[in-house]
Amino acid sequence: MSQYLSNYQAGGWASKIGALASIRNDSIRVELPYTDMNLNSDGGVVHGGIISTILHDVGKLLSFKAFESVSRETIDTLDSQINFIKAAKETDLVASAEIIRQTKFLLFVRAFVHNSNGDAVAVGNFIYRVCGDELSRDLHCDDIKQRFSDGAIKTSPMAEMMNPSIKKRHSGLSIVAMDEGECIFRQEDLPEVRDEFGYMARGAELLMMDNAAVFGSFSVVPDARKAATVDLKVSFCDRAKDEAVLAYGVSLKQRGNIVHNQIYVVGAASEKLIAMGTMTFWS
Repeated sequence: MSQYLSNYQAGGWASKIGALASIRNDSIRVELPYTDMNLNSDGGVVHGGIISTILHDVGKLLSFKAFESVSRETIDTLDSQINFIKAAKETDLVASAEIIRQTKFLLFVRAFVHNSNGDAVAVGNFIYRVCGDELSRDLHCDDIKQRFSDGAIKTSPMAEMMNPSIKKRHSGLSIVAMDEGECIFRQEDLPEVRDEFGYMARGAELLMMDNAAVFGSFSVVPDARKAATVDLKVSFCDRAKDEAVLAYGVSLKQRGNIVHNQIYVVGAASEKLIAMGTMTFWS
């Protein structure tokens, strides 16, 4: 096995979810054997954030292979769009990817996840880039960051009821605020949520972003038990390292059985914008 595949598997987040990377006939695959710990709830389906992880990561590994002449730590994700096609229940999963286009600094990738029967579960489009020494500053973020302030969002008693189930599967992850159409998750900086370079894993961020939008939508949809994420779009603005992160989800529009949500991730200590995106919830 190539060293970068071994390093990936040894990373905290990949190891936690049980992701297995391999290369066959010059094609990279990430397999995910079934385990209850990757479900969204007891007796449920594989969490959308876990599916997002292997979609993202197979593309990331492909970018490592494509940009062989640069340090792999300088390669980061720029944008992603993930469509969830079919629930994954009691099944192994496998992710594969193909290059759509490559430039000097950008790689455009399409990735797929299939279940044990060969059915498509999810598809994603990703852009990866080679980073340099760059000036980074947040611009018009003050109004959004204000929502992360203590007391800005009331905490529903439902949050405390849900936290034990969340922490059962994901140590250090919890709801810290929840009200009608709004929710904030906090992920502590633990070894098991880091990637092979010590940054907060993009997969861990995708999972908490999905959670923040889903839980914020619970009070909006008529029957949350029948609802599911169908689309998650994310722009990755920065990297988090050596700090916890917060994800804020807000429901902006309900139209029939659809809820449109916006999501933001910031560093808990630095307050820098890490990621932003949208999520479409279908019930």
